[in-house]
Amino acid sequence: MPDKLDDENKNTKLDKIYQSVERSGLKDVFGKSLESKRTDLASLRVGEATFDDDTELSEQELQKVEELREKVIDLTELAPENLLRDDTYMVVPSRPAPYEVLQISKGVDPKEFYSLKNQLETWGDGNISLGERNNVDDNLIHMLMYREGDMINGYSRVYDYDGDLSAAELQKYYKINENGSVIWDDDLYQKSEVPPALPWLQSLIDWKIFAKNDLEELDSVQKAVDYAKSNEDFIRSLIATEREIKKPIFERYEKMQEGAKAIRLPMDQMYFVASHHDLEDWLRVMARTGVQPKGILLYDDNQVILENFASQYEGNHKELSREIGQAVAVDLVSAE
Repeated sequence: MPDKLDDENKNTKLDKIYQSVERSGLKDVFGKSLESKRTDLASLRVGEATFDDDTELSEQELQKVEELREKVIDLTELAPENLLRDDTYMVVPSRPAPYEVLQISKGVDPKEFYSLKNQLETWGDGNISLGERNNVDDNLIHMLMYREGDMINGYSRVYDYDGDLSAAELQKYYKINENGSVIWDDDLYQKSEVPPALPWLQSLIDWKIFAKNDLEELDSVQKAVDYAKSNEDFIRSLIATEREIKKPIFERYEKMQEGAKAIRLPMDQMYFVASHHDLEDWLRVMARTGVQPKGILLYDDNQVILENFASQYEGNHKELSREIGQAVAVDLVSAE
């Protein structure tokens, strides 16, 4: 992976991205996204709340730690509280993040909802990013912008990938249903083992899409990748194709979103969930940042282990959902 860019080089990269999308005819699609990125960069302020062993809290912060400690609720004590209405679920995905916890109508199937969300994350949202994200759209855009030896655009996860490109290996990452649609493996986006554009190219070969478009010679992913390096129009056609493919998925997901809203509660009405082992560290972080949750729910370290990306251990998400559900006495659904 390349080193992180400083602000000057980030602006330079944004300029080159803009030139690339203008040249490729994608200016209308990415114009607003690029301007948004430049605005974000200009106003970026980073506040750090990390600690080493020698970090000392002020007296005021130490007092906050003790105030926060009074809000701790051990899940094993099962302190009940009704948080939701009778006609809603609280949905916790298999890899929970603050922006993924939703309150949804019982008319929406949470498993289908998160399945569609996962599929769209793997396809990509079509927005520009300074770094290449692990989705088909970003992979293709960075192939289009790639310039060998260029400090800014000299990196592409597809072109730099040195793993197994055999059909048998790439076919592990997707299934093709009876309608000919690609269904991504749930972990492809999260685990970043392979750029998703590569198994997608294999799926096009499986369905003889290249052959039907007078590109019979592209009978392997390696040949398709090599061909793309010298033919920008080919990459543009791939971008247009994948965006057309994901359109009905996006429309279905957007329709379901009408009955699903991200929880937007003040911090003082929300519960923070942590393990016994991490409690003291989180109290210090909250004291330093001024976070004041309604309560702190501690789960049993011996029963629940959350996902560990370093070891690829996927964690006991159902067990955590069960414990939280018991503690707050709500209809809690784990969308795995």
